[in-house]
Amino acid sequence: MSPFTIPPAVDYAAVFLFGMTGALAATRRGHDVIGLVVLAFAAGTGGGFLRDGLILQNGPPAVLLDGGYAVALVAACAVTWVFHARVERFAKPFLVLDALGVAAYGVVGASKALVAGLSPAACVFTGVVNAVGGGMIRDVLV
Repeated sequence: MSPFTIPPAVDYAAVFLFGMTGALAATRRGHDVIGLVVLAFAAGTGGGFLRDGLILQNGPPAVLLDGGYAVALVAACAVTWVFHARVERFAKPFLVLDALGVAAYGVVGASKALVAGLSPAACVFTGVVNAVGGGMIRDVLV
């Protein structure tokens, strides 16, 4: 049985979107470029890092193996840094897309845990951590 996966282009777009939420949190609080990059990286990839590195321990997280994620995060940082005033106007659509992403990554995390042979309760836990881990790390860092 293979886990449910998201097409790579959609995955990069989600990392871009989640990275922008972290970058926006940084600009709202007046952080410099380093703070913006750290929060974008945490929000964009935190859930996958927690899932792959801490819970499943099945090798390096995908973000470290595929440069497309780094490109998506750099783009999210650049767009937010340059156009943050304009990006702020899209706060409501970001919330809708964020909710869709949380749902999709909950399924991805639970599916990968199921394939790894974890119990049903552990699969649910892994799905939740995968879905909200990045946002949780971002909020703690802020």
